[in-house]
Amino acid sequence: MNEKKSVGNTSFQKKANDALVLDMLRKRGPASRLELAGATGLRQSTLTYIIGRLIERGVVKEIDAAPPSVKRGQRPIPVAIDDSYGFVIGIDLCRASCSFAICDILGRVRCSEDFDGRGIEGFEDRFLACYRYAAAKAEKLGFRLLAVGLSVSGVVDSANGIIKRSWAEGLTGFDIAKRLSPKMRHPLVVENDAKCCAYARLWKEPDSSARASFIYLLLRQSPWRPGDRQLPLSVGMSIVVNGSVYRGASDFAGEFRSIFPPHEGKGQLSIPNEVLASFGSDEEVRREAMREILSNIAFLLIALNPNELYFGGDIPFDAAWLSSVIDQDLDLRGRYPQISACRILLSEEARLDAAFGACARVLSSIYSIPAIGSSPSSLDWDSLFASAEG
Repeated sequence: MNEKKSVGNTSFQKKANDALVLDMLRKRGPASRLELAGATGLRQSTLTYIIGRLIERGVVKEIDAAPPSVKRGQRPIPVAIDDSYGFVIGIDLCRASCSFAICDILGRVRCSEDFDGRGIEGFEDRFLACYRYAAAKAEKLGFRLLAVGLSVSGVVDSANGIIKRSWAEGLTGFDIAKRLSPKMRHPLVVENDAKCCAYARLWKEPDSSARASFIYLLLRQSPWRPGDRQLPLSVGMSIVVNGSVYRGASDFAGEFRSIFPPHEGKGQLSIPNEVLASFGSDEEVRREAMREILSNIAFLLIALNPNELYFGGDIPFDAAWLSSVIDQDLDLRGRYPQISACRILLSEEARLDAAFGACARVLSSIYSIPAIGSSPSSLDWDSLFASAEG
């Protein structure tokens, strides 16, 4: 017999049960109270109380899907998350470009756009200009904004809102709470751009996310001149093990640096930046760079045995070309059975992954089920309810 869980009266238990039910509705879609009670292990009376409270707060709604001939009392009425309850913005901020996505509370992209930040110098000013433009766009569309996610290259302590180091932006120890949050009307979550792409993949496949193990390679091309801080080709990486984005001991996990000595000690690859500047247009440069990148991550593919290796960002090649590098140039799948079992995939929406992933990073925080002893969050359901009712 399955033991039923008791809701209790503590604020923590109510908060955890609300999060549990909402996360279940996100993953399953519309469900009856009876179905939710069975799926969550909560008593039906407890579940009915929770649903009533969530309907009152506007985040859940009843769906009358039965034909008029069927009376309401004769069948269970399914409930679902009301996707108009709130929206989040995800901003992908690069030196060479800026884009954003606006998603509803279920993670569906309602709007996406490139933002022209030319002429705006400095990381802080570029971000605030894009944020204000995107927020005005959301307001014009009638969307109630809940929070903002920021995708940025470099080493990011997301839990504490610190950009530890961003070589492209020239930042060290940049504190979001002190520098950006006071100038915003919405809570802000910052995350590394490649890790945002991992959150995007996990969000899109909720049924298998708990078992997912993959590596995501984010390739970025930028206009380059000698002396530029931004590299002509930057490589970001995220590692997901059993559904969790791996951060490492100090948030450096996924930072890519070739084992081959970089040219003049600069850049991520051994290939000179003057040569890498033609990565998008020169077939031989592109092939040489991909051989080096894949040679570097081959050990990870063998050691971690992931399900997939994703490529995203600026991808000037197709799957057939990539397979020719893997199989003909390097023979990785022929030499290593572990790699042959790994699916090599190009992201379907490569250019939007980081912006959407910034949304997914925010939504993952909102939907997270609190653990005993965890610190209060400004981005959980209780905080959003308090903000809406305040």
